[in-house]
Amino acid sequence: ASDHGCPDAACSFCHLAHPLPPKQRPQKLLRDEFRAAVRMVFRQNQDQKDLRLALKHLALQHPYLFRYIMGQMDTYSQSIALSN
Repeated sequence: ASDHGCPDAACSFCHLAHPLPPKQRPQKLLRDEFRAAVRMVFRQNQDQKDLRLALKHLALQHPYLFRYIMGQMDTYSQSIALSN
């Protein structure tokens, strides 16, 4: 049982108040800015080494940005493979 009123002694649910988990996805405006920054990096950096460094720098700024870049890398790799 819990101090918060659960009468069932076998209840395994935690009745304590917990902080909400951090929001995993930023607001749409920020997501759009992230996407624009990633597109600009892909357009400006034709050299693979420069591209990787620029994307690494961006990816460290936000977890959402990291996941977005990983998805774009898959798309980018497939487009490179198709063009060869």
